[in-house]
Amino acid sequence: MTMLYVFLLYMDKIDFLNQYANLLSFFSSLLMLIVTAVYVYFTRRQAKSASDSFFESITQFRESKQPCLIPTVKSVSGIAFDTSTDIRIQFTFNYELENIGDSPALSVNTIAKMHLKYSKESEVVAHLMPKYKHFVQVQSKEASSFHFETNEFRSILEDIQISSVKNRKRIEINPCQTPYSGPILQISVFYKNLMGQWYETLLEQELLDIKRLKRQFINNFKCNFIIGRSFHKIV
Repeated sequence: MTMLYVFLLYMDKIDFLNQYANLLSFFSSLLMLIVTAVYVYFTRRQAKSASDSFFESITQFRESKQPCLIPTVKSVSGIAFDTSTDIRIQFTFNYELENIGDSPALSVNTIAKMHLKYSKESEVVAHLMPKYKHFVQVQSKEASSFHFETNEFRSILEDIQISSVKNRKRIEINPCQTPYSGPILQISVFYKNLMGQWYETLLEQELLDIKRLKRQFINNFKCNFIIGRSFHKIV
């Protein structure tokens, strides 16, 4: 009797399973889908965390290993050539780039401008720019130069003359006021590190300040301009 009861109960369960097989298969598939979705979510989250850590380490490396170029004007000179039809003037600045960083500076480009306040031109750009260097080693210096041609020089000279007249009038009227500034030299240096990240160093300095600073290091420094056979000096 007991065996018969167990057999009938077993048959009832089989009938139940057969009757709801499709429903059970649906719930089983749904459960597997949920488990898979949860697994994918946590896997992607872990992968994103690893990716963020990787890029953060790259950023830290870039920040810790970077070049730093410092431009310094070493001397200023001028010369003129008699071309029979006109006089060609070259106003030359000799400068130096020093890499004080801990990584080489690559693809170095230097652009120089002179910002003017009182002449017709608001700014003039140095001739044959930009100056290009393949690299500057760590803790090393590279010398170079740029110059302004005749028209640019005349605009610079006009700006100096106008500011000089304004300052003389200011001295006569109210010498306590701040003097008018003259032309401002701007040197922009663009370069990149080993990772390809670009940097810019910008130097802005008043032209007359450059001359005063050079006098501290170079005895009898003069800004000379040779016009024909005569010798002209701008003070």
